[in-house]
Amino acid sequence: MKIGVIIVFGEDNDCIPTDDLINHINDNFEIEFCLVNNMSDIIQDELIQICNNCDNANVIFIRRKKSFNFALRAGTRYLSSISNLNQITYIKAINSEEIIKVMRVLTHSRNEIIAKIIEQRRTDKVKPTLFQSLLSIS
Repeated sequence: MKIGVIIVFGEDNDCIPTDDLINHINDNFEIEFCLVNNMSDIIQDELIQICNNCDNANVIFIRRKKSFNFALRAGTRYLSSISNLNQITYIKAINSEEIIKVMRVLTHSRNEIIAKIIEQRRTDKVKPTLFQSLLSIS
């Protein structure tokens, strides 16, 4: 099962641990990552550096300040258009420590997250839309 992970960065993110994030993204090579920059000029260069060093990471820049849901939908549309993913999950980037903590959990318990996704799909009586089926892992 191929999954995609959207990480939304906002104005509150003043710095991100670039090297740690590159290592975690490269460790999860079967997961497609979409990094959404929601109007944060400070981390723009760091996100471009991550995208250049990781084959499975893409960056979306939103020029005007929008809501978290708008940024999440933009990332979802992008991931669904570039690859055939079975499930898309997201992480709301609060601070750099939380991002690394969630990425460690994703690295170590990837199979449990996939099992949870499969179980959620089995229990759904009505097939949800793409945006309704998003699962938060943060």
